[in-house]
Amino acid sequence: MAINREEFKEKSFIKTLSIMLISFIALPLIIMGIMYFGNENFKDNANKILSGLPGSIGSYFQSIPTKNEREQLKKNIAKHYVDLDQSRIVDKLLIVKGEDEELFKDLLILMSKENPNKMKKVKEDLRLLNLKNDPINRILSEIDKDSEEKINSLQKYYTSLTLSKGVQEIERTYASNEISVDELVNLFQNLKPDQASKYLFYLDVELGRQIKYKLPSSSLRNIEKKLQELETKQQKLFALALAYENKSLDEAVAELGNLKIYSIEELAFIFKELTIVKSSRILSEVDDNDFMLTLFDEINQLQELLKETPNISPAIIKGVGIYKDYDKKIVELASVYEKTSIDELAKMLETMLNKNEVYQKYSLNDTEDIVFNEAQLVIDVLSKLKANKVAEVIKRMSEKNRILLSKKLLD
Repeated sequence: MAINREEFKEKSFIKTLSIMLISFIALPLIIMGIMYFGNENFKDNANKILSGLPGSIGSYFQSIPTKNEREQLKKNIAKHYVDLDQSRIVDKLLIVKGEDEELFKDLLILMSKENPNKMKKVKEDLRLLNLKNDPINRILSEIDKDSEEKINSLQKYYTSLTLSKGVQEIERTYASNEISVDELVNLFQNLKPDQASKYLFYLDVELGRQIKYKLPSSSLRNIEKKLQELETKQQKLFALALAYENKSLDEAVAELGNLKIYSIEELAFIFKELTIVKSSRILSEVDDNDFMLTLFDEINQLQELLKETPNISPAIIKGVGIYKDYDKKIVELASVYEKTSIDELAKMLETMLNKNEVYQKYSLNDTEDIVFNEAQLVIDVLSKLKANKVAEVIKRMSEKNRILLSKKLLD
């Protein structure tokens, strides 16, 4: 059906009027709404005007605090919060932040004015918490945690072993990429300087150099001090071993055959540095089997630490057995010679002294042998006889042999 001209004009007028009404009524309302919620001063002025309205509408606007009242409330909250424990402040502020970001920022400013030092720590806690919530930082934190757990686990494992096995495992796990140099550096920082220095003293030189290079100076300083002490002690033990090599058997047995003077670790080092023949002779006079077993175990560990081969313990044990058999035979010979006439004994022993043949030789390793000769046999047998018989036997010998035996028996 066709629309006539009059109807069209009427509808156009209504449409135009509607647009004008919207423009003059709705648009100002929208602008006022924006200003109300975006401008604090406008909002306060509007609230004052609207609070004059009758009924519940006026009461509602009267209950809304003014800008000054809101600022005072914020100050009161800030003063209350800042008196709380640091951890509680963080919790409270996180709750506020979740509900009102602007209020959170305002409170931070106000609380910082109240107590700057305390709020500096609070802000740091908030920053760390914020970092943890960041996906990248959270992943990095998890990586750090995994690395820390790994280091703690390996540290517990290494320190549960003997020193020699611990050093071997550190070197093995590093060589197999189970632990990196940086992780070892963190591990060594966790160790006490005394323990860390022992590992570094015996570790592969290049690996030890890398660890020391990356250690913080504060940690390295204490460890280096302990390393110097170990070096000094080692030099002292070297000198002691050299001295005991030339000491009498009785003196060496008295000082090295027990734990009265030296620790088992110190004894292991001394015996390792002595010749195998000397070590065997000294230990052949020791009857404490537990002491012997502990000593050999310590020598084995020391050689492992120093990466020395072959192991000398089997050679020393062999030498101890040889000397014990020898001493047993000396006692048996002395028993027989006590019953032998003085003239006959003097003649027989002097012949042995003059000939001085090697009657027995035992190989301990590629470089050392135990050699028994007749002159030493005579001296050892005479040391077991009664003093008066020894004196009578020596009287019947040549001047040369009298001087020799007198000197040897007094040593």
